[in-house]
Amino acid sequence: YDGSRSKLWVCQGYSSVYLVDLTALTGTSAVETTNGCMDGLAYDGVDDTIWASGDAVMQIEHYTTSGTLIDSFDLTGKLGGYGNSGIAVGGPDLFLANNGGSQIYQADKDLITITLFATFPDFHGYSGWDSSAFTNNSADSPLIYMLIRQETLNLKENDRLQRIYLNYVVNQKGEAGPFGLTQYTFRDDSGY
Repeated sequence: YDGSRSKLWVCQGYSSVYLVDLTALTGTSAVETTNGCMDGLAYDGVDDTIWASGDAVMQIEHYTTSGTLIDSFDLTGKLGGYGNSGIAVGGPDLFLANNGGSQIYQADKDLITITLFATFPDFHGYSGWDSSAFTNNSADSPLIYMLIRQETLNLKENDRLQRIYLNYVVNQKGEAGPFGLTQYTFRDDSGY
């Protein structure tokens, strides 16, 4: 998403980058990539540029928003021996997922320094025997929650207490606290 333009950058087909107006529901062709964009496309709001990657390739490209190639980077051997499969921009850094290695790497934007950022030991789909992992919030839970975008939780304090926190307290009625307040204590296995 491009907040300065209030539009969305998308990959069309294998290698065409479009700028989509979400109000008018129209798209404008902006960039034709050399190696594709279907497996990685990220808008960089810091310098108003586009990062692109084809399907599991060993190369990512950096473009101006008008379509001029700034640079192309060879990633051979830098992502655990796998091709790139996803790009995200985080301020001064890029986050690159590899295809098949279940890993995310953090890199500076010249792609000189690339380090392992996260690894996911067992990517598999949801199954009934995994359901218990989704019903608790304990510190030893194998689940990882990632915030993809910042969003305001529009719940009033009482609703937040009722819907989120009371499920994790020792006594849902609480105890008398100082100054006429009610005090709640989180369970040891709550993760809070």
